[in-house]
Amino acid sequence: MDSDSSISFKRVIFLLLGFITTFILVLFIGRYIVGYEVYINNKCVGHVKNKTYMKSVVTDLENDLGERANLLSIDSLVKYNIAIVDKNTFKNEDALKENVLNSLDNEVDALAMKIDEKEVAVVSNEDEGKLIIENLKKEYISKYSLKEESIEEVNITNNISYEDKVTPLNELGTFDNTYKKFIENINLKGDKFICTDVKTIKEETKSISRTTIINPTDELYKGESKVINEGEDGEKIVRKLVTLSNGAIKNEKIIEETITKQPKQKVVQNGTKNPIGSDVAFLAPPSRGINNITSNFGARWGKNHNGIDIAGGIGDPIFAALDGIVSFSGVQDGYGNVIIIKHGDGMETIYGHCSKLEKKVGDKVAKGDEIALVGNTGRSTGPHLHFELRVNGTPKDPLNLIAK
Repeated sequence: MDSDSSISFKRVIFLLLGFITTFILVLFIGRYIVGYEVYINNKCVGHVKNKTYMKSVVTDLENDLGERANLLSIDSLVKYNIAIVDKNTFKNEDALKENVLNSLDNEVDALAMKIDEKEVAVVSNEDEGKLIIENLKKEYISKYSLKEESIEEVNITNNISYEDKVTPLNELGTFDNTYKKFIENINLKGDKFICTDVKTIKEETKSISRTTIINPTDELYKGESKVINEGEDGEKIVRKLVTLSNGAIKNEKIIEETITKQPKQKVVQNGTKNPIGSDVAFLAPPSRGINNITSNFGARWGKNHNGIDIAGGIGDPIFAALDGIVSFSGVQDGYGNVIIIKHGDGMETIYGHCSKLEKKVGDKVAKGDEIALVGNTGRSTGPHLHFELRVNGTPKDPLNLIAK
């Protein structure tokens, strides 16, 4: 290799080394800066560009800690070492605050918050405990879908107490962390560990049932009726004071009722004309088995059968055939358990062999009301209803007078 070539080669090498050195220097200058390593309690919590930034982080953390920050001067614990710092080691503010908080293992005076003698949280003072309870009340309001403006009162009925406790500040943490731990603790103890009574105003619209006026008329037979006016139900707004205990209704008290629509009376005409001798079917079927007559009115086994026997099973309902008043409810020879209803104009109906009597003497009954149950009492060959119609004491065949 001649001398000129050697010089050219060395020049290239020199330029290349210069380029590489410059590149590395630029890279170094761009990635690394002079900053600070930050220590608290001999633990490195991170790297910062300047002390002003670190002081702002500490101030923000003290704001997060609230009154807990008064338990310890965090700023006085911070130590700085000048260092060449890799920019990649810088933490964001939240991560730096978390590192600072975790390093604060200094013990401080606090309070153990207890519910029914069981520790559920550690707080810096009783006001924090009260704030926890207020937040819990709001959660219950949300949980039970209550409107806040309708809430009258929210009470935690458990015994809440406080006891002095020494604890590391990093375990005390921020209020949000304390509240989160509190919720976790009470959830572990079960849904009903906290007893909450909520008094709330509840409004609901209720129907006012229409009343019925019954006017007698001799234009209709007994057992017949005619609706003159259907009437209309009314409406009212009912305001109640409702007490909920853990979401379940404990009691309700009506505090106000406002009628928004008056009900209109139903008007009915009831017949008074005596139907006997008119061939009008004015009686309601006294039981469901009316189409299964097992014994008719008239001569039977050498004597007169004063009614009809209607098939049925024990416990089937028996109904009043006509409006009236119960004149007898008890046991009679042959009939067993029997009910007798008087209907006026000398008319009465008799219901025999019942298994159970559901009306007593003096009760008013309406046509179709349940009055007894089918049975097999008295002189009976099996479960059935013995039904009679009497006019002025004389038995009448009721079969053709029953509306089918």
